[in-house]
Amino acid sequence: MNLEYQNLAEWGKLHRKLKNTRSFYWSKPTEDEIAGWRLQMFTVDKDAKAESRRNLTQLKTKAKLIDAPVLIVKGDNVQLVGTDYSIAFTDLMDQTWYDELTRFFDRKNLYYSKPFWVHHESDSDKHTFSLHGYGMDAIWARSPETGFYLVEEDRKVTDRREQIQILWDLGYVARRGRPVCVGYERHSGSRAEVALITQQARQMWHRRAHSEVATKVCSTYTSINRYFSWPGSW
Repeated sequence: MNLEYQNLAEWGKLHRKLKNTRSFYWSKPTEDEIAGWRLQMFTVDKDAKAESRRNLTQLKTKAKLIDAPVLIVKGDNVQLVGTDYSIAFTDLMDQTWYDELTRFFDRKNLYYSKPFWVHHESDSDKHTFSLHGYGMDAIWARSPETGFYLVEEDRKVTDRREQIQILWDLGYVARRGRPVCVGYERHSGSRAEVALITQQARQMWHRRAHSEVATKVCSTYTSINRYFSWPGSW
């Protein structure tokens, strides 16, 4: 799997700058700088869209090959979700491609956004492999290719609750977003822990003004639910 990224990354970097109206050092840009960014975005726009379409095709093919039932595609993050076995990252990509990717981000002074692989194992012994970077609106895909896909059905799931339920059934707590994705268990807790804190919060909700324990339990619940969602706490 050798995903394309050069035009997408350039478009994503410029789109983030225009959205935030901030330059590299977070200073307010001039009108000439903004006009220059828009021109650069226009220059790479067509090629970035083509890269996005080709990447989705590659990702679907790889997901089928490794028996991943779910594929999640975001602008800066792709996830192959739910395999029954662990896979070496070198089997998911060509090492030469990854070396070229690393050099590209270093050469462009985008080392802080450099994509990296993460392995998530659920409490149902399912495996997820994520490749994502930070701080850019696109690296791997653009709308309409972004989304939550059921690989065997070749279906894009648009119902948010269905997305959350699918990940829950695979052993994951969903991280909020469009679409939702597999988050870090270190930040959310396991399914059993999430279910426990949800039950405790419901039992103690009316006690918040009378008990510090109830206040802390409910505060923990709302803090986790702010960034993560699960069945019953959508």
